[in-house]
Amino acid sequence: MKKAADYTPRVKKLFNRLKKSGAKSSLAEADDAMEVLLLGILSNYSTEQKAATAIDKLMAEMIDFNDLRVTPVADIVALIGVDFPHCRTAAEEIARVFTSVFNRTHDLDLSFLSSFTKKPAAFFLDSLDGLSPHAHAFFRNRFLKTHVIPLDANMHAYLIKNKCLPADTNVAEAQNFVSQVFKDRNAENFYALLKRSAAAHAPRAAAGKTAGRAKKTAKKTATMKKAAAPKKKSKKSTSRKAGARRR
Repeated sequence: MKKAADYTPRVKKLFNRLKKSGAKSSLAEADDAMEVLLLGILSNYSTEQKAATAIDKLMAEMIDFNDLRVTPVADIVALIGVDFPHCRTAAEEIARVFTSVFNRTHDLDLSFLSSFTKKPAAFFLDSLDGLSPHAHAFFRNRFLKTHVIPLDANMHAYLIKNKCLPADTNVAEAQNFVSQVFKDRNAENFYALLKRSAAAHAPRAAAGKTAGRAKKTAKKTATMKKAAAPKKKSKKSTSRKAGARRR
């Protein structure tokens, strides 16, 4: 990142200010590679706990991850809930990324990446269609144990607003920069504190509009499914037909 030396003390000052607030975000647990990837996708738009809850809702209705891969975007939106921030965008990313994983591996299991060195693993993740920089970094950090600090959209915007990054810095550049500033335990603390504070200061209007559009889409999908579903025959009608056949 350009002028990194000028912005390093600003980021450290922000970290010290956040530490004084004493507030931390709880981190969600996930061991399965695909679940970590899914958590990384969803937590780009919400807290990790909300993302974990959304995963529980999804998988309660799915047979497996392949079932999720072939689920229409509108149905994913309906399952995670229209109140989930940027639910439509999150659902589209899930659909694109899971399809891309399957097209690359003919399976939905990324556990093999744990045997890769850092660069080949990062290169593979780069090849996945639709994977956000946040989910990319999140997977490398949580599953591959690589030192990198994921930044969601709110965190990235918050750092720019607080003049801790040049205005034209993209998310990938920002992640590399803050990962160089903070090491070990400080990295986890910085991530947790920044994520919570950035979410608290995120604009709400855009999310509300997205939820409204998604709610209409989900309602329309549910109506279409109901109309398309075969009508159940009454027991009385079935009984009459059975009797007619016996005669």
